Amino acid sequence: MAVLLFLMACLPITAPLPAAAISLDPFDYFEGDYCITFSDNEIQEDEVFYLEIDGQVECIRDLPFGADQADVAGSITAQHKETGDVVVLNSDYSVTIQPVPDWEGDTFAMALSIPLILPTGSQPGEYEVIAHLEQAEVDDWDVTNLIPENYCSYSIGTVTCADIPEPPPPPVEIPGYITLDILGNSYEYEIWDDGSIAECVNLNLVEGEIGLYISSGTFCLDRHDEPLSYISVHRETDPPDYEAGSVITAYKFAPRGATFDPSLELTLSYDALNLPDETAEEALHIAYYDYSAQQWTALKSEVDERAKSVEAKVSHLSTFAIIADSAPPAPAFFVTSDLNIDPAHVEPGQSVTISVKVSNDGGTEGSYTLELLINDERQNSWEIALAPGGSKTVSCQIGKTREGEYSVSMGGLSGKFSVGSVSSTDVPAVDSTQEPDQDSTTSPTPIPSDSLLSWLLEHWLLVVLLLYFAIFVL
Repeated sequence: MAVLLFLMACLPITAPLPAAAISLDPFDYFEGDYCITFSDNEIQEDEVFYLEIDGQVECIRDLPFGADQADVAGSITAQHKETGDVVVLNSDYSVTIQPVPDWEGDTFAMALSIPLILPTGSQPGEYEVIAHLEQAEVDDWDVTNLIPENYCSYSIGTVTCADIPEPPPPPVEIPGYITLDILGNSYEYEIWDDGSIAECVNLNLVEGEIGLYISSGTFCLDRHDEPLSYISVHRETDPPDYEAGSVITAYKFAPRGATFDPSLELTLSYDALNLPDETAEEALHIAYYDYSAQQWTALKSEVDERAKSVEAKVSHLSTFAIIADSAPPAPAFFVTSDLNIDPAHVEPGQSVTISVKVSNDGGTEGSYTLELLINDERQNSWEIALAPGGSKTVSCQIGKTREGEYSVSMGGLSGKFSVGSVSSTDVPAVDSTQEPDQDSTTSPTPIPSDSLLSWLLEHWLLVVLLLYFAIFVL
């Protein structure tokens, strides 16, 4: 039971324990903080991301008894906010707490990184991520049924599954070979079982548009780290817009998730007559479209004005294009906005969701360090890389067990929230000048016999504590 109190105090629970539910309040014995974030809030299906949990709990008062070890097993699902579809992100994760802090001054720090993945076929859109408690044990004693149901399933945030267009159908696979289908032209090259290509690929501007160079021995792997069976290239007739300039010509490469080590060399050609006015050829570059971030990302490129082509090295497949900037790019310039603290008042241990939007209003890609300060102490930080015109909303959940008012500073924006139980001063005061009711009596009201069950349900933890003490201590 001592460990259950610890778990309730330090694990990310979205609501505090009801004051009347137990006689032994965990917050009389523990103080703890925690922070919950996702490594990425916008992901693709089959892409691995992580739930990051950092927390610490301190025992501020000796417990009447203790335990050596606590084990918690759970799962994590996600529910689509529009369709209601539920997918499993992690079917089985576990947390072990050893030793359990049961004496004043004892502390326990927890840093978890739980891998999550949206399965194939997940619908695009926003998902609510939900953690489920499957089993809790204290010194090999299963205490799962003793934990209130509302603590066994709770929301830990939201993520978005990016909408990615369906790739064209792949060519017919030939065992032991990788097929290159480029603009309707087919080529076959031998590939070994470890995914390394047996011979050099040197295609010089197929159809006068696309060139590929892959050195022999290059590892060509699909998303499952298996030897790549094909590469297909098709013209992209309706490429995504590029806000800072123009898309000159674009091509969609498949399959998504393929990787190359070392990188292959990609060459794309252009027609100088089709360039926008005042576009300098030396400023052209190749970029790939990031479907998760929904933006173009420039690659280091070399322009051959004589051959009218641009070359870049790529290590994965996506939609590639020649990009022309409309003006010399300005340096990256980051702006923070929309600080949100919800709710503004919570009970001890309840989660507060803090979020802020970071935007790059400059003309080049850059990196920004976003810090979250609580009472002028750094709680967490994020390194955010954004392309020009890109933006990202960063959010996390904060839990405090000590009552009081907390100041929040995030990206130069400030706010506050408070932690505390409902005060007795909120109850309407009785007028001391009012004459007492003649029919009133100071005799205690007898407890009806049918309320005994209600009393036991309301004080279930106290009863379990007494039984534990009687069985295992006396």
